[in-house]
Amino acid sequence: MKVDIVTKRLEEVPADALVVGLHTGETKLPERLARLDRAAQGQLKRVLDAEKFSGKAGQVTHAHTDSRRIVVAGLGPRAETTAEVLRRAAAAAVRRARDLGARTVAAEVLGDRFTARQRAQAVVEGAILGTYYFDRYKREKVEKVIDELRIAEPDARRAREAKDGVRRGESFALATSFARDLINAPANELHPTDLARAATELEKESRLEVKVFDQAECKKMGMGAFLGVAAGSEQPPKFIHVTYNPSGRPAAGRRRKKIVLIGKGITFDSGGLDLKPPDGMLRMKYDMAGAAAARSRLACSSRSSRARHRGCTSTSPDRRSRRRICRWRPRAPRDSRCGRSSRT
Repeated sequence: MKVDIVTKRLEEVPADALVVGLHTGETKLPERLARLDRAAQGQLKRVLDAEKFSGKAGQVTHAHTDSRRIVVAGLGPRAETTAEVLRRAAAAAVRRARDLGARTVAAEVLGDRFTARQRAQAVVEGAILGTYYFDRYKREKVEKVIDELRIAEPDARRAREAKDGVRRGESFALATSFARDLINAPANELHPTDLARAATELEKESRLEVKVFDQAECKKMGMGAFLGVAAGSEQPPKFIHVTYNPSGRPAAGRRRKKIVLIGKGITFDSGGLDLKPPDGMLRMKYDMAGAAAARSRLACSSRSSRARHRGCTSTSPDRRSRRRICRWRPRAPRDSRCGRSSRT
């Protein structure tokens, strides 16, 4: 989905669908909605009255005009507006526009309680994450998709501020989608080597330094506890170290912040095979979600953060294979990197 900021009134933006918000308790249509209603010859007001649309958070309705659709999202009480309310409202509204067949959507910067940057960021995050889908293994791809989202802000000063929010929202949402793609992949197609490859691909696209330690290097560093998890699998473990060093120097008298992220990357957890019901085993591939989230967060940091980041993800399968089951000793002590001894 391509995202742009447009310095125009919403009704002036060419698009298949327009997205507007409405708070609870507004006795008459706000000016921006009134303009759309006049252009639609009163059709929007008739739909809102017929459906008794109250503007509650989560409510969505739409009206058809001669050339496009108008989607109205409820924002709840103005005093209770939060970024999450705006995010969910944008997600629901853009999904409705997509389901109605729209390919281009124009949306106002919903709400008015926060800065234009914060509101624009919430709208873009909601729009992208709300229309996320995972169809990698489907023969028939989804036909109804949003190609372009245009954020309308007529005020030039607020538009410049909203542009930064659009950029941040797009960055965060795409990073989240990347993590979702990794998490949704089945365990038989996402091994530690695949996670390491995904990390090195991020290095090419961003200012990240990636170092992947293989099994021999981990053994040399004394990471026995980590290696013990993968001792029964035919897939080799990987320890991935990601570093982001921002350019430039911190302001005088200030020290650069340091942030460390640690993500668990067990590509499939079979440790509870005899304890969990069958339905629980379907979710064991999510054991690598921590590694996916940490990696996505680092990708976001490389675009905007001024802090130094380090990310460490230990990735291995906790799965027993026929080939190596004879080499796995349940009570064998393992030495960990921190110097403590453990049992696998």
